[in-house]
Amino acid sequence: MRIKASRQALKAALIYIVAASAWILFSDRLVWLLVSNPDVREELSIFKGWAFVLVTGGLLYLVMRRMFQNWVQEVTHRERAEWERARANETMQQSQERFSRIFNRSPMGMALSTLEEGRYLDANGEFLRMLQRSREEVIGHTAIELGVWVHFDQRAATIEQIKAHGAVRNVKLELRTGAGEIRHILWSADLVELGGMKCLLGVTLDNTERQLADEKQRENEALYLQLFELESDALFLADNQTRQILDVNLAGQRLYGYSREEFVQLRLEDVSAEPEESRRSIERDDRVLFRWHRRKNGERFPVEITASVFVYQGRDLKLGAVRDISARLRTQDELAVEQMLVNSLMATTPDRIYFKDRQSRFIKFNEAFARMSEFPDARQLLGKTDFDIFDEAQARQAYEAEQRLMAAGERLVDQEVREVWPDGHVTWVSSTKLPLFNSHGEITGLVGIARDITERKRVEERLRENELLLRSIMETTKEVIFVKDRECRFVYMNPAGCQFSGVTPEKLIGRSKADFHPDPAEAARFMADDRRVMESSLAETIEEELVGADGVKHVFLTTKVARHDSEGQVIGLIGVAHDITGRKRMELEMQRTSRWLLNTQRISQLGGWAFNLKTGEV
Repeated sequence: MRIKASRQALKAALIYIVAASAWILFSDRLVWLLVSNPDVREELSIFKGWAFVLVTGGLLYLVMRRMFQNWVQEVTHRERAEWERARANETMQQSQERFSRIFNRSPMGMALSTLEEGRYLDANGEFLRMLQRSREEVIGHTAIELGVWVHFDQRAATIEQIKAHGAVRNVKLELRTGAGEIRHILWSADLVELGGMKCLLGVTLDNTERQLADEKQRENEALYLQLFELESDALFLADNQTRQILDVNLAGQRLYGYSREEFVQLRLEDVSAEPEESRRSIERDDRVLFRWHRRKNGERFPVEITASVFVYQGRDLKLGAVRDISARLRTQDELAVEQMLVNSLMATTPDRIYFKDRQSRFIKFNEAFARMSEFPDARQLLGKTDFDIFDEAQARQAYEAEQRLMAAGERLVDQEVREVWPDGHVTWVSSTKLPLFNSHGEITGLVGIARDITERKRVEERLRENELLLRSIMETTKEVIFVKDRECRFVYMNPAGCQFSGVTPEKLIGRSKADFHPDPAEAARFMADDRRVMESSLAETIEEELVGADGVKHVFLTTKVARHDSEGQVIGLIGVAHDITGRKRMELEMQRTSRWLLNTQRISQLGGWAFNLKTGEV
């Protein structure tokens, strides 16, 4: 301003000097050239002086007026500029205060960051809460350093959009919080310049809950469609007012034989074999119905219907589930027959059948069990336990075994149990107990079947006695008793046989004559005799010569008979060998004595004779 004023003053001074100098020089010269009279020249000089004063005063006035006008304009402009600057500063300050309040109090996350690095310069509380980080952790750090971006390629693509268009709106992104959670956001950003540096002002809206809700809704819709199509029952979707079918699943198409296009031309009662009754039931809004429906081919079949009404997009709709119960009715009939057979079986079987709950109390039983319990009225047995029938020790044993069985879900099959009744008589039963399960797979009790085996136990006891007697005879007899299998291998040899052969049972069992007999031909003959007996199934008595452990040859009279299994098949043979060596010697002695007596008689008739005592010859 001062420089400009000096220039204006210098300009005015120069103009005055030039004008004054020109006037003085040229006016005097002009007067001398034009006027020769000195008096006139004097008057003209006076007039010229006054004219100079007037002209210079006027010029000075014009110059000064122009200068003062410029000065006033400049001062006015400067004051206005100062006022506008102050007003702009005030407006900017107010705007900054409003922005600061909006920035910090915004319910949406807001952050200011550099464009290129993504370094955070400022962030509001909602953005920090969204990131689950403190202000110190975020400010001054880049998004990459904090690991905010889940997909780095998304950041590069978004930054390119901002550079090209100056802003982006509602971009779906994923960010990672300080706790490692993935949040779904909608991000909007504008390109701003602060102090000559390009920055991003970003607004972040946490869209995670909405995203999850949308995904859940899509999943529910997909699940509904999947369930609608995969449901084994026929599902109908119809208008509740007009009863017009709107949709039907694949199970319905298979059940009725109509296509989806054919179904949407029908109403609900059109698939019924009793349409009027079905229409009235639909109008009454019955929830569960038993009806007869008709397939496309005219076949009638029973169905069970479950229906519900709901509002969708302002429209009353009815969803009905139709189940073909033909198989169920057949099953019910079969169950009724089976129940009749079970009841008949329980009434006629001699086996005792009973049912117990988890506390081992009787809840059901057949007549055979009721007769054995000796209660005057069978109904008195309901709710009773074994403690009401048997003594404490016997009942306790049965109770604990049943509780273990039900706790473990195990079964007890054909356990032989000795029962002592209050009157003292003893019976034996073959007991089978199985756990009972309800529809949830939980054990609710047990079923027991007790078969009276008292007579069988008596027979078995007699068999054991006979077996002990037979074994005692076989163990103590002097006869050699042996048993062989189909391959002529020894299965059993009694002590007399082992003593004679000098072989222990362990070394003998599983071996044949060929394994230890010194003469292979003799062993083959013995085995041939054995096979002949087994093939003919006829008993044979054979005289055999055997050498015992003492090295002396013995003669045995052996009886062999084929051994059969329970089905009559030959599985080996049984042999009993009687040592007749002594008898054979006596027979030889008797033969020699007879020859001697005969020869003696002949010699006595002839005269002299000589008798050899060793050979018996005369």
